[in-house]
Amino acid sequence: MSVSPARHQPHFERVRVIGETLAGAIDGVNTVFTTANKFDPVTIAAYLNGLRLHRGAGLDFTVAESGGPGSGYDTLMLWVAPISLGAPHTDIPTADYTIA
Repeated sequence: MSVSPARHQPHFERVRVIGETLAGAIDGVNTVFTTANKFDPVTIAAYLNGLRLHRGAGLDFTVAESGGPGSGYDTLMLWVAPISLGAPHTDIPTADYTIA
């Protein structure tokens, strides 16, 4: 019986983004926001005014690929639209994620 030597997999450091303010209109109507980078969908954590949101259908937010299937995840759809009543009373959606 022969044993093959273990193959060395190159180490790729993954970049973690923390506290990114999401792009999108904060107007009390818009619920679609995007990140600056494509993200690994299992690593996304979203927040509204610092409070962690729950991910999943019927919960606080879901994720999507803005360019269609296979284009990479970069979109969050919130269940409730953030509002702006003028500074300092504006909702701030943020996210933590690992870049895909």
